[in-house]
Parts: sequence; structure tokens; C-alpha cells
Amino acid sequence: PGKFLSAVSLSNGIFPFWNPYSFSGTPFFADPQIAVLYPFNFIMKYFVSNESLSPLVIQNFLLIHYFLCSVFCYYLGKEFKFNKFSSLVFAFTFTYSSYMIIHMIHYNLIETVAWLPLIFLLIIKFFNSRNYIYIIAAGIIMSFSVLAGYPQCFFYNFVFISVYSLYIIY
Repeated sequence: PGKFLSAVSLSNGIFPFWNPYSFSGTPFFADPQIAVLYPFNFIMKYFVSNESLSPLVIQNFLLIHYFLCSVFCYYLGKEFKFNKFSSLVFAFTFTYSSYMIIHMIHYNLIETVAWLPLIFLLIIKFFNSRNYIYIIAAGIIMSFSVLAGYPQCFFYNFVFISVYSLYIIY
């Protein structure tokens, strides 16, 4: 429901600070799981018609995140020097693992976790090349992960990246 209210409000030019439909009004923007500032949620406002957002739009955006996660995992596998088939298996194993499939109903979790392979890929490319464009891009993508609205997953993503980075530096 939060995605629908957010998209309809943004399409009407109203920033959704407040939800008037829950408990006679509750803070809306303050809830991190609503993820109003997540870039994909801004795009959803363009799919609103007749003050309504089709559930198919929500489902398609979820499928886009699974697809992006698969592509990022594939290229991460290629960075690990896997062959094409092994990279494909790696991508499918991570993207369609029981964790990702069971949590399909937790939209924000999928939006957050989908960016982890790309962040990890950019961090590895930075350590291999010392080109700062990769670390800047990783920071931008990490902000997508933060704005996706599932702080627990972002925290664990950040811990994983930090531990890996400390290992490489050591």
C-alpha cells in the first residue's frame, strides 16, 4: 500500500509526508520501509493513471530487480574469472536462492539485496585497478541500497563489504 500511496501522491505533485488513511494519520515519509526517495519509486509515478497504480507495475518492478540482480551476479562471476556457464550458474544460484524467493513478498528487502552484487563487483574492481571511479560508483549504488528501505539488509551488506575490504587491505 505504501508504494501505491507514494506513487499516486508523487504523480499529483504532492510529496507524501503524511498518510491520512492509517490511524487517522501517520508519518509516511519518516518510515524508512516506505522508501519514498528510492529512485525506482520515483519512476513509478509515471505509471499512475486515474489516481491508481496497477499492481502489474509493482510486480514488473520486482521482476526488474531480480533481473538486475542476475546480471550483476553474472558480471561478478566473470570478475572472479568464472567461465560463462559458471557465471550463469552463480547468477541463478544467488538470485533465485531460497532466501530471495522466500522474501519475494518483502519488496524492500529484494530492492536492497539486488544491489549487493554490483556493489561488491565495483569494490573488487577498485582494489584490482585503483581507479577511483569504481569506489565512487560503489558509493552511489550503496546509497540506492540505503534508500531502498530495508535497513537490516543494508547493514549486513555494509558489514560484508567492510570485512571483505579489510581482508583485502590486510
